Amino acid sequence: MTPIPLQLPLKASEAAALADLIYLQVDPHPLTGDSRRRFATRIPALGLETLDPYPGSLQRDPIHAATWYIAIDAGDTEPKQPLLLRIAPAAAPASGLFPAALLIGRLRLSSGAEVVINAIPFGPTDHDAIRTFAEHVDRDFLHFPIEARWAAIRAGNRQPPKP
Repeated sequence: MTPIPLQLPLKASEAAALADLIYLQVDPHPLTGDSRRRFATRIPALGLETLDPYPGSLQRDPIHAATWYIAIDAGDTEPKQPLLLRIAPAAAPASGLFPAALLIGRLRLSSGAEVVINAIPFGPTDHDAIRTFAEHVDRDFLHFPIEARWAAIRAGNRQPPKP
C-alpha cells in the first residue's frame, strides 16, 4: 500500500473534470486521432490550474475498455511533476500493472458515475512505469519513425548525427 501524502500533486476536482470530459467526449466513440483532437480542443474550457494533460497520450486500458490512461504534468509551481493518470469506473478492479499508484480520489462525475483516479510517476527516470505502459497499454508509445528520432537528437544536442 502506498501512503497518501498530505498534499496531493494536483486538485482532485480538476482530475474529476478531466475524467468527466473523457467519459462524455471520448468514451462512447472509438479512440482515433480525430477524437483526440476534439478532446484536446475542449480541455482549455476546463480551466485547469494544477494539471496539464497531454491529449495525444490518451489511451484505453487494453483489458478494461472503460478505464483510461493519460499523461499529465501536475503541480501549480515549476518544475511540474510528470504523472500518468489512471481513470477507472469505481467498479473496475484495481490495476495490477501499476500496484504502487497514488490514490487521487474516488470521485463522482457530473453524470453521476463514480470513478477512481490514481497517479503513477511517469517522468524520464520512471523506467518501470514507462516500460509497463509501453508493453501493456500502448505498444506504439515508444515507436517513432527514424526521422523523428534523428530530429529529436539534433534538437537536443544541436549537432548532426555522425554517419
